Amino acid sequence: MIGGSFIELYIYINKSRILTENLKGFHNIVDNDKHSFMLICNEKGDTIYANKKIKDYYSNLEYNGIESINSLLHNISDELDNSNEVLKSFYKTGLWRGIIKNSFDEMMLDCVMQLVDGFNNKGIAISLWIFLKI
Repeated sequence: MIGGSFIELYIYINKSRILTENLKGFHNIVDNDKHSFMLICNEKGDTIYANKKIKDYYSNLEYNGIESINSLLHNISDELDNSNEVLKSFYKTGLWRGIIKNSFDEMMLDCVMQLVDGFNNKGIAISLWIFLKI
């Protein structure tokens, strides 16, 4: 019985080590993405995570920090003419993709949003790519 407990403990430790290594690799890929702004928000739209690219981009402007990224996201959603339709579609399918105009930065953004689990409740993963500077 004691031997079985040690085997179970060894397997658990080994699986935890593998998961930790995979998580570090995933975090490294997302945080160092040179192409996309990547965010994870809660269902209220408050930013839980923002990758290095979006933090660096907005630290050079008037916006600075997670609170400012939250403000920016709320401003972008306010500018959407069809925000209710976007949200209905998003919550129905768990996915939405479209082009968003951000008048603050004078750019068009290709936006992909998807519902994800694992952030106390459901979270929203958002990837933004600068489509066109206006």
